Amino acid sequence: MAARLPVGYDLGYFNPTTRSKAVSGGTAGDDKAYAVRGMYDMGNVLHAEVSYGKSEQAGGYATEDYSVLDVAASYKIQGATLKAEYIDAKNVKGVDGKDQIVWYLHAGYQVTPMYETVVRYYQGNDDLSDTSLSNTFVGLNVYLNPAKKYASRIQLNYVFASGDTDTWAGLGGYTDDAILAQYQVAF
Repeated sequence: MAARLPVGYDLGYFNPTTRSKAVSGGTAGDDKAYAVRGMYDMGNVLHAEVSYGKSEQAGGYATEDYSVLDVAASYKIQGATLKAEYIDAKNVKGVDGKDQIVWYLHAGYQVTPMYETVVRYYQGNDDLSDTSLSNTFVGLNVYLNPAKKYASRIQLNYVFASGDTDTWAGLGGYTDDAILAQYQVAF
């Protein structure tokens, strides 16, 4: 059996990415989207990746191209999981100068095989409106079959919203505190 290389890449050439919240236009057959991603894995301990993408005429005919740079990493050791991600988006929905930066930090700890505590902090900044939004998640993951950890789980979170919650003009995020419950299968 051949050894698996710790590095990898993806290349993509697509129709416009209109299912993305950041892209609302583009004409199939005329406008294109491009993406490239490089990855590094050190077993189940460390995963890191860098990606870049572009979607032409992101707001429809005669609008700007959308581009995005994403850098992410996750690290696992002795029941603890640490993750971080940085996303820098330019010309959201094809609007010149509507740039948004989002980053997050995540810490999880496996208290027992069935229960994992999680704290996650998101920060978003929208340049055009000069607004920012923060979301802090405090949660618990319940693994329904601990022997097969990634088979199914219930996620319970409380989200604290802060920043420009009344005027936030960027994509995504919670502008009010929220209670979330989610069931995941095969993640």
